[in-house]
Amino acid sequence: QVSDYQIPELAWAEANPNPSLGIMLTKLDDPDFSREQDGYEVEAAATGEDLPYSLWLQEKPAPLVFIIPGIGSHRSATNAVKLAESAWKRGYSAAIVSNPFNPEFILSGLSATYPGYTPSDAEDLYRALGEIRADIERRSPGQVTSSSLMGYSLGGIAALFVSQLERGATGTNALHFERIVAINPAVDLRYAAGLFDGYFDAPLEWPAEQRLDQTLETVKKAFVIAQGSDEDTANLRKYQKLPFTRLGSNFLIGLSSRATTIQTIAASRQRGGKELSNREPEPGMFHGPFAVEIESNTLERYMKELAIPYFAAKDGGAHSEEELFASANLYSQEAGLRDDPRISVFTNQDDFILKPGDLDWLSSVFAGRITVFPGGGHLGNLFMPEVQAAFMEGLGSSENVAAAP
Repeated sequence: QVSDYQIPELAWAEANPNPSLGIMLTKLDDPDFSREQDGYEVEAAATGEDLPYSLWLQEKPAPLVFIIPGIGSHRSATNAVKLAESAWKRGYSAAIVSNPFNPEFILSGLSATYPGYTPSDAEDLYRALGEIRADIERRSPGQVTSSSLMGYSLGGIAALFVSQLERGATGTNALHFERIVAINPAVDLRYAAGLFDGYFDAPLEWPAEQRLDQTLETVKKAFVIAQGSDEDTANLRKYQKLPFTRLGSNFLIGLSSRATTIQTIAASRQRGGKELSNREPEPGMFHGPFAVEIESNTLERYMKELAIPYFAAKDGGAHSEEELFASANLYSQEAGLRDDPRISVFTNQDDFILKPGDLDWLSSVFAGRITVFPGGGHLGNLFMPEVQAAFMEGLGSSENVAAAP
């Protein structure tokens, strides 16, 4: 069905996608850039295992930017590599490590059984970045003149937590960041998880007799667009939007979240973790073993039933689960974030992972250091050249960068 499918012209003309789906439009200026990386490994202190990282090193001494991708993303994710490409063009070297929710980091760099508790994830990331920085210096002495940090989505909140760890760090492999850039950072993790999960139920708003056909149509469109045919590229230029309904695009966001949660739990089980109990799909949704699995593994259940209870037990009961949820949210870092002039935050007025009040809080805490774009949802404007340019301005400039072609 997918092989023979063509997106109807009417779908393009009548589309009304969630703006966050603009993330699918992110492309590299140079398709070969991703292949120009060097792949290395460091022994992670947290596990003793080899943790891979991707590196683009300038020929001349230059600043380095570390990039932390969004939830579950591998270091090869297009959005992360796009940021590396933008930084490279500005004269930076760039290094990417997989997100703590990605199996690569869970199995190689995570000190805990489960990712998701931000203070613990940030400590593991900070140690890993220090090990990577030391490894680069051993391989190419003097090629890195300074270090900065950039992250988006869950990688954005992680970057902000890491920045506060760095302020008090001393000893071997201690890092100092010249600049920290957080793009669409999560603020309240439980709220964000609930929103991602809720989008999976979007098909319930279609009439029951249309539900299966509409869902299959949505998935086929997504597959075909990912192939990047000349016809679809031409229609994209013509209509300046993706050919999805709002419900269809919401479903794709929710489906992506479920897939991430399933891969995270599978990797954590290799570390001795548990699985979530089965939960039957909502009436009127899909049926069968896959439907049960996809319905059972929500991000909110993962946090509430696996990750947070694990850390509560590890903590010896010193803090309640509610207190641990609170300490994993960005609010807990307010004091340090308010007076850290190195930080630049970028978000969107309509970012769905921000609950009422979050944007006002961000604007207050990062006054003079935050840029709020009028649209784009969650990361949906990351593909725009002017938005990429703003991110790079957040990194600032140095003599080396200013002189770069």
